[in-house]
Amino acid sequence: MEKFNVATRDYGLLSKVYGLLAFSVASAVVGSVVGLDHVVTVVTHFWLFAILELGLVFATSIVGQNKDMALPGFILLNVFTFVTGFTLAPILTYALAVNPVAIIYAMAVTAGTFIAMSLVPIVFRVNVLGLGGFLFAGLIAIIIASLLNLFFHSSAAALAISVIATVLFSLYVSYDTARILNMNPDAPAIVLALALYLDILNIFVNVLFLILEFSGNRRN
Repeated sequence: MEKFNVATRDYGLLSKVYGLLAFSVASAVVGSVVGLDHVVTVVTHFWLFAILELGLVFATSIVGQNKDMALPGFILLNVFTFVTGFTLAPILTYALAVNPVAIIYAMAVTAGTFIAMSLVPIVFRVNVLGLGGFLFAGLIAIIIASLLNLFFHSSAAALAISVIATVLFSLYVSYDTARILNMNPDAPAIVLALALYLDILNIFVNVLFLILEFSGNRRN
């Protein structure tokens, strides 16, 4: 991989994105705490919440592109992250029942992975932008495999999907960070924060699943 051929860097955009990301993670945590009291609602209306999240992603992406709609974009971003935290209630409730420490481990691994993969373009200045096509293809494959496994219910497939997804979204952290560093300082920070949040969310969920699996706490 190539090194970034730049003499100086403007970290202003990255700072904005990290600020928005901090709010997003906080909203998700609040959402997850609230969701613990509504597990049945989440399970019963799983597809409704899935559609809601998808709609919020598109709405945030569209509104976030408009600089004149910064406040609505910020609100949409945090509504989305709150909802994603809310819908984590089933797996968090299960983890709290069988292995509460797994949540702490998953959070630590997620934080460590995010920091480590962010350092690749920030400190080591490795250009990972060329991975864009590969990562997108991997993302599509993961989505298709996950949808198929909803019907086949294969534990082995679910395990393999989680391992691959963890690696994929870890690489996405480096890729999305590199994109931020190569963008105009006036680029839409909300959309970029959304991308990084999705990376973090997917890493956390898959790492938590893997920890529960490898610790012998399998969901039946």
